[in-house]
Amino acid sequence: MSWGQPPNQPPYGQPPYPQYPQQGMPQQGAPFGAPGAYGPGYAPKPPPPKSKAGCIVGIIVGVLLLGTCGGVGTVALKSFSGDGVPSAKSDYVGSWVGKGVALRINKDGTINYMKRKGSGHTNINGMAITDFDGDDFVVGWSFMSTRFEVSEPPKLEDETWHMTVDGVEMIRRAKNDDDVDTLAAVKCNGVPLTDTSCDVIHQGGPYDAEICFDHVIECLDGKKVRAHHCDTLKSGDTHTRKLTSADYPGSEGCVPKGAQVESLKVDPKAD
Repeated sequence: MSWGQPPNQPPYGQPPYPQYPQQGMPQQGAPFGAPGAYGPGYAPKPPPPKSKAGCIVGIIVGVLLLGTCGGVGTVALKSFSGDGVPSAKSDYVGSWVGKGVALRINKDGTINYMKRKGSGHTNINGMAITDFDGDDFVVGWSFMSTRFEVSEPPKLEDETWHMTVDGVEMIRRAKNDDDVDTLAAVKCNGVPLTDTSCDVIHQGGPYDAEICFDHVIECLDGKKVRAHHCDTLKSGDTHTRKLTSADYPGSEGCVPKGAQVESLKVDPKAD
């Protein structure tokens, strides 16, 4: 027996009973990476994966269901029934313009939208309306969606439809047969050849526009004389143009019978 060794005990390092290697414990001479070996990244063997049988992964049936084992979560995705814009909202379909804005709502529910404000602009092309919530409508899904707030739904007044979207007053033509992004109008009144006043109106759209028109006067003898004029206006602006006999070539001796605006043309000035 060596010094310091308790009586009737084997030498230090020799247990009184056999030892067996245990999972996760270091073994003398075990190769690197083997169970029980020292080495970086070692960890006890993970338990076998649980069966995923019966887990609900996802179901879309008007409402999106997202599930895991032991529970199901829901995210509501409201949608109108049928394809395209529902008949109850058919007045929304068409080309709408407002100050700095153009909005085209197609029968199939897709939209084309452009808004310009200062040096910035917003474009949405070909995305579909996924929900009508009261008068408002939503384009896209979930975090990729855009909500258009309609404070004044479509209403027909004097052969022109009006609607207010996101605080912008918008119009479209009553015939609803156009696909435009800029609208203009010219309204003239007063005494022809003497004191005629014409309001040139940029009714809306994302761009400045050159607006040209002819003011045509029919004379009692059947002759017609015309004044041609163009103005470049910013979206939503109005310019008043005064016309006198000097603006109508060949008007000498003309006794006015009537007058009207003809050949109205709008040329948007895209950047």
